[in-house]
Amino acid sequence: MDTTTSDLAAEIVQRNKDLNDNASELPAYEVRQKTLQVKQLEQTLANLQQPTTKFSFKRSASKPTVPIPQSAASPTSVSPSIQIQSNKLITSVGESLSSLSDCIVSLPSLSALYVSKIQQSILVLPDVKGSLILHDLNNCILLVHCHQFRIHTSSNVTIYISCPSPPIIESCSSLRFISSPFPDSIPFTTAQDFSHVRQDTPSPNWSTTLDFPAITLKEWTSIINIDTESVKDTLERYLKT
Repeated sequence: MDTTTSDLAAEIVQRNKDLNDNASELPAYEVRQKTLQVKQLEQTLANLQQPTTKFSFKRSASKPTVPIPQSAASPTSVSPSIQIQSNKLITSVGESLSSLSDCIVSLPSLSALYVSKIQQSILVLPDVKGSLILHDLNNCILLVHCHQFRIHTSSNVTIYISCPSPPIIESCSSLRFISSPFPDSIPFTTAQDFSHVRQDTPSPNWSTTLDFPAITLKEWTSIINIDTESVKDTLERYLKT
């Protein structure tokens, strides 16, 4: 990621952090205005990510705070500006992750991450120390331990989460939140839906109800330890179309 896009990604993360920290104290119109400003920056970042840009990613040496073993498969790096990739096991990225289909992503400790345009995939993000921002996910399963969580324009996503603040959602549907099964996780309690203005009624866009058995701690450990040859079978087992 070049200096311009790197700085912009950092600014987006910081603005989201400020918004999350102060949302409860700000008037609704101001929250909406700041949210729109962040979305404009995110669109600018997306426009700057052109396919000709070259990236060099290195796997973080930091150990996740959650006791999740790293995959034994050889790491596959992915750039946020490449054409859509599919049927891969991805274990290394930079500051953003984009354009994946039918993949399993298992990442080490990260300071923050911007995710967009992911479908039919499983994402394992056990140690995001800052903000995790997601856009345009469809039919995915996430295991997430992060400091702040925001998801936009996504549908049919199941999220196993540990987060000290309520997740923020906007323009989403059919989201399912479940507490992470890993030790020392922070239990999920509620989410804040910016698209549901009536606070006196439950949001129709998320729930804690599953139509299928929850993935257990043992199963998550198996998912994290799969090899590349097992990606397809694992996705077929857990993803519901």
